[in-house]
Amino acid sequence: MPQQDSALGEILLRSGLEALPPGALEQLEAYLGLLETWNARMNLTGIRNREEMIDRHLVESVFVAQKLPEKIGSLLDVGSGAGLPGIPIAICRPEIRVSLAEAKSKKCAFLREALRETGLNCEVLQGWAERTAAGRGFDAVVMRAVERMPQVLRSVRAECRAECLEWLILMTTERDMEQYRTENPEFVWEQPIALRGREKSVLLMGRRATRLERCS
Repeated sequence: MPQQDSALGEILLRSGLEALPPGALEQLEAYLGLLETWNARMNLTGIRNREEMIDRHLVESVFVAQKLPEKIGSLLDVGSGAGLPGIPIAICRPEIRVSLAEAKSKKCAFLREALRETGLNCEVLQGWAERTAAGRGFDAVVMRAVERMPQVLRSVRAECRAECLEWLILMTTERDMEQYRTENPEFVWEQPIALRGREKSVLLMGRRATRLERCS
């Protein structure tokens, strides 16, 4: 096994994560290598150090993937950017059909290349998330570090098929989580889970109390 694979595996292991599916480590390594290469010429992430990139981006995204409820069949990653957390979710939870919504064309080009490099069967939806989601049905929506996140979430919920959306998966802060609970009262919110390495940042998951249709 190449040294980089071993280093990545050791960091993930030290982080206390569950075991990865077969082939997932190699896919994560391919994705990380591509992220480093593209990040050198365009601003995909402000983090440049490889180990910090693993700890801040990959560990956190894999952690979220492993916390996702079972029986999610389809998921929309809103404002995917560099593919976080959508690509690690697709790698670690291959049973979930992941769609990556991103408005910026250069980032969409990176996402498509990352999917080719890793062999993932995801779709890239280019454009503002609320437009690309219009009329579509997803079991879950995930959001991480999205600008104007509460407003974007409202817009996405207004456009996608409401009867299909069962889960809201939000990587947010302790300060902001009450707003999401208040604005989405038809969701039953689980106890927030602290995100490793980020003070006062949490994974907040809400499940719709009643669901009319299975859309995935």
